[in-house]
Amino acid sequence: MALKVGFRRLVPSLAALLVIGLTVSLGNWQVRRAHEKQAIAQRQAQALSLPPLSLNARPAAEAGQAPDPARRIVARGRFLAGKSILIDNRTHEGIAGFHLLTPLQLETGLETESGAAPIVLVLRGWVPSNPAQRWAWPDFRTPDGLVDVEGEPQAELPQALQLGRESAPGPGDRIWQFFAYDKYEHWSSLAVEPFIIRQTSNLDDGLTRDWPQAGSDVDRHYGYAFQWYGMAVATVVLWIWHGRRRRSRGEVRH
Repeated sequence: MALKVGFRRLVPSLAALLVIGLTVSLGNWQVRRAHEKQAIAQRQAQALSLPPLSLNARPAAEAGQAPDPARRIVARGRFLAGKSILIDNRTHEGIAGFHLLTPLQLETGLETESGAAPIVLVLRGWVPSNPAQRWAWPDFRTPDGLVDVEGEPQAELPQALQLGRESAPGPGDRIWQFFAYDKYEHWSSLAVEPFIIRQTSNLDDGLTRDWPQAGSDVDRHYGYAFQWYGMAVATVVLWIWHGRRRRSRGEVRH
């Protein structure tokens, strides 16, 4: 009986320790995320002071490799407009739309094993969708001839959580929910570099390139950390209050 009573008294303390440990751990994780994003923002700020690297002049040893994500790059080539795809469920200022991906075939530089010039995908910008015709191809322009594209390399395309496996797109399917390199290469019959250029240079194409800046949401992580730490403090206060109340009841009964 005494063992049962002792265990029952121990349960609130164990629960409190579990909650405190969990909330402090989550708060620490949010602080680490804030520090990581601050470091990325600092590296990008330093990169802006350097001239962009040219993809057209890469040494052979760097073929097929993603450039330093903290360094701007520039590429000269021709857009392959017929192989453009739209990534669905992208919003800008509360408006539904798409992100446009277009392959850019470099004018000069290294040649691939097939003898063709390298091709890199360019995340060109955002375009609104038509509310009346959800799957209609939106209005934008793709420049003809040679273009110079400046931007930031990124290995992955931020995407929503995918539940299940999406079926392979057909030859005419150009509006996708999710992007993957292998899926795009199979659909387009193009071999592309293992990174994407997030375009920052201006072109008269009707696209919006209001990309979020690295470190812009650091305060949000600190805010979440404050909330988790606050829950830990509240749990400590309740734990102490509960212990004092239990002791006072024991003294009264005694």
